[in-house]
Amino acid sequence: MILSFSDSDEHIINKIKSAIGEADVEYTGVIAESVLSCVNIEIHLKEKEVYKEGKKIAMSNQEFLALCCLAKHPGWVYSKEQIYIEVYGTAFSENLDNVIYCLIHNLRKKLEEDPQHPKYIQTVRGSGYKFAIPET
Repeated sequence: MILSFSDSDEHIINKIKSAIGEADVEYTGVIAESVLSCVNIEIHLKEKEVYKEGKKIAMSNQEFLALCCLAKHPGWVYSKEQIYIEVYGTAFSENLDNVIYCLIHNLRKKLEEDPQHPKYIQTVRGSGYKFAIPET
């Protein structure tokens, strides 16, 4: 079975049904969100673009992947190792702490109004980082 990005949701479901049979297949209408929104930040997953208050924010691929890792599950705490694996793969760097610190620091400079007192990307002491949705 070959699926392409241009296939419609219904077409994909029909292909899957024909491959595995009709039994116990239920379609909820949601395969994957293409935009994550939080207050004034939008993350366009397919386009790999981030907007803050409607303005495009330039990001490296690593920054984008780290942000997506955190923002896909607001409130979940990710260790530095988990973020590193999401961004770079499984081979750990000797400078893992510094690499992740720099990624988070750069993301905060780009997303936070006051990077010294972050609202979105918060440190959880002794555990890692989490994406928080600030109260409006």
